[in-house]
Amino acid sequence: MKALRRSLVLLNSWSLIPRVLFFLVLCSPAQAAWDYSLGLGGRTLPQGGALSGELGYGKIFWGEKTYTGYKYGYLRPHATVQTTVIWNRADVGIDFFPISFAGITAGYAENFRQSQIDTINCQAVMCQGVVDSPYVRAKLLLGAGAFALGFGSELDFLAPWDGSRVFADESSALIGTQGGDTLWWNWVYGIYRFNDKFGVGPYFIAARMLQQGSQNDSESIFFRYTEKNLTINVGAGVYESDTRIRSFTAYATATLSVLPSVSLTLISAQEQTPPNSLNSGCTLASIANS
Repeated sequence: MKALRRSLVLLNSWSLIPRVLFFLVLCSPAQAAWDYSLGLGGRTLPQGGALSGELGYGKIFWGEKTYTGYKYGYLRPHATVQTTVIWNRADVGIDFFPISFAGITAGYAENFRQSQIDTINCQAVMCQGVVDSPYVRAKLLLGAGAFALGFGSELDFLAPWDGSRVFADESSALIGTQGGDTLWWNWVYGIYRFNDKFGVGPYFIAARMLQQGSQNDSESIFFRYTEKNLTINVGAGVYESDTRIRSFTAYATATLSVLPSVSLTLISAQEQTPPNSLNSGCTLASIANS
């Protein structure tokens, strides 16, 4: 009951931010548009895969978006659902980008887990149950000619409903302390565009549980293919964590922008998307949104 009450308090406090910003969006006379996307991805280590769908409503409050332009700012409330059947995530949040290439996202997610994690002993660590996850994320995207760089950082405030045991986070495959922990993601990637369809670049992502101290990191090279509103990423590299020695990993994601969003377009409609991110975050449960 204590965990449930804490979750309700977190939900009420964090949901206030999207409510206020969403009200400002609706009341603004500026250009606005709905967007919708579908995603699919998988990785070999830690093993995982997910289907995702995201619905957003973006509103440009200054400037104007063009294919190569960046001089505009926007607000974008959005809702995301991800599923592997045995693992499900529901996420609501809002993007605030005072200029199109730099901004923050605040949101709230709930993770419903019935899964096992291949790099963690789920007999000793709680891998199932519900985990609440208010989060805040910052992004920066830079580009010049055929080159682009993306930077990101995210804090996930994880609160399992059952706070009696240490728990595992399925997106990072890390262990958190009894009662809850804060998961800190950091990532950077670059891409060089050969033409309008093909690109290649390096990708680095690291995660750490701030209270428990467990951590992981992954370095890879990815290839990107873009065809109209479809973006495909395929990558391979190495992965290492406290519970896994440095080993080979590979991943692939596909994202279809049914209705493109107001996000900045430098190289493709998905340029703000890290190559190995289906989520909130940043990995497969975060491969295709951050």
